Amino acid sequence: MRYRFFMRPTKEMTFFHDNIDVTHLDDFFKDLKECDASKGRIILHMATSGGDEDMGWAMYDMIKMCRNPVDIVGYGSVCSIGVVILQAARDRALGYNAKLMIHNGTLNFEGSLGSNE
Repeated sequence: MRYRFFMRPTKEMTFFHDNIDVTHLDDFFKDLKECDASKGRIILHMATSGGDEDMGWAMYDMIKMCRNPVDIVGYGSVCSIGVVILQAARDRALGYNAKLMIHNGTLNFEGSLGSNE
């Protein structure tokens, strides 16, 4: 599935795609900033299978920095880093048939053993 945003005059954003990655961050930021330009609640409708952890944390931060309250409604699958993004909302809701998937994170080190001590 290709990434898509649909903006509605009611300050709602729809955010559906398979993987969260750097290619989505710029459009997400522009659309969120546009919704946040005027007063009123922002509703983000979301479905995602997860994706890049760093980009997900960037989206989380962008949501938390909004002047207006942001509410998120999850549909279908909200998985992995998508669950973290969901936590950025003031109010969170799930569709009747929605599912969440969380898992343990990972930590990677690079370099020789001596340089990581």
